[in-house]
Amino acid sequence: MKRKGRIQVGMDADIIVFDLEKLEVRATYTEPNQPTVGMQHVLVGGTPVVENGKLDQQAFPSQAVRRQVSE
Repeated sequence: MKRKGRIQVGMDADIIVFDLEKLEVRATYTEPNQPTVGMQHVLVGGTPVVENGKLDQQAFPSQAVRRQVSE
């Protein structure tokens, strides 16, 4: 977790560029897979997932963050 959240070489940050005026969350409890409108660019681990408002459905760059269990 020490590498998370900083925009710096060697760090692990996800970046979202959006238009606040056009941002609209369409997902609901009954329809959770509705896309959010207004996202222009989303980078996960440096890999583009949304470019120019279009989702790349072939991109799966993320990994689960797991808690370290100390004994």
